[in-house]
Parts: sequence; C-alpha cells; structure tokens
Amino acid sequence: MIFLISKLLTMLVLSLISRREVVGLENIPEKGPVLLMANHSSWLDPPILGWLMPRRISFMAKEELFRNWFVRWVVVGYGAFPIRRGEGDRQALREALKVLEANGVLGMFPEGTRSRTGELQAGQPGAALLALKSGAPVVPVAIVGSEKIWHLSSIIHRPRFKVIVGRPFRLSQFEARGRKVLDALSDEMMLQIAGLLPPERQGVYRGRVQGQVVAK
Repeated sequence: MIFLISKLLTMLVLSLISRREVVGLENIPEKGPVLLMANHSSWLDPPILGWLMPRRISFMAKEELFRNWFVRWVVVGYGAFPIRRGEGDRQALREALKVLEANGVLGMFPEGTRSRTGELQAGQPGAALLALKSGAPVVPVAIVGSEKIWHLSSIIHRPRFKVIVGRPFRLSQFEARGRKVLDALSDEMMLQIAGLLPPERQGVYRGRVQGQVVAK
C-alpha cells in the first residue's frame, strides 16, 4: 500500500512540474532477477525510476535518508534499504542478494553519490561485486535532465527529462586484464551507462565509449 501511495504521489507531482520522455522499457526483462544501474544527478532519480519502470524496484539507499521520518516513509515505500557509504556494508550486500534471489529488481547508482555537475563519475567496485556474486543481468539506465526539476521555475516551465534504458548484459561477457578485476569490471559497467548519455554528460568516461548501446 505504501508503495502504491508513493508511486501515485510521485506521478502526480512530477507530471505537474516536468515533462518526460522514456526510451527502451522493452529492454527490461519481464521476469527474473535484474540489476538496474543508473547514473545519479538528482535526489529525484530513485522516485523517477520507481514510477516509470514497469517492474517494482528495491533500492540501496544511503543510511542518512532513514533519519528523517517522512523521507524514511517514502524510501521504505519504494522498497529501499540502508547502506553505509564508504565502508564494506555486508548486511546491505546480503539484503541486495536476497532481492535478486527472489527474482526481484534491484536499483543501484554505482557512482556511490550524486553528481553535482550532471557528468558521470567513476563507478564504485561494490556494484560490480554484486553483479558477479548474483550473476543477474545488468540493465544500464541513463537519466538526463532530472537535476532541472524542483526549482521554483519548474512550476512554470515544466523542464523535460529523459530516461533511456539500454540492453541487458552480464559482466561475465567482459574480460578484466591488466588491472584489479573489480575495478576493471566496474569500468565496463559504467561504460554501458556512459554509452546512453550524450557526450557532454559522459564525464570521466568521455572518449572511451565504443558506440552507443541505446535501446532497440
């Protein structure tokens, strides 16, 4: 019930203050475990994905969000569970694996923190570790323009944001050579996300993207 209320509120508010474009929803497997990996430039990114994706998503969310009762109510409604950033949180890893073992969809922002510039930051190895341990297919997602929402001018101008869903892949298809395995595989994962972003948003991965992996 909390999930449905949260999703309805998100839909109503964002429909009033923004316009959306969504590409590639058909790339999300209809069943089975899925790791949804997206870039992160706005605190609205989790509710945007929770609203627009065809399957319910459980999110790994920073522990600080659970300290405020209202924010905690919203994020828990979206199936979020806390993770302590900057340290190995084994409990969060176990919770994440439980979601995937139950054939659920796990949403993650592998940059580890929100980008203040909108450009893609380096990925953290924890996301790659989870992908390897679970063996679940990874679906890359790019969110462009979400940082423009929620300013007072949004009520008048209704800025447009775009969500692009790429094709699923598995980390087992990549070979990690010459570097630490997790760091190398994390880079491969982030390049899949970067390939969905416009060049000016690709950040530290700009110039390394081998073509686009955009939706069918």
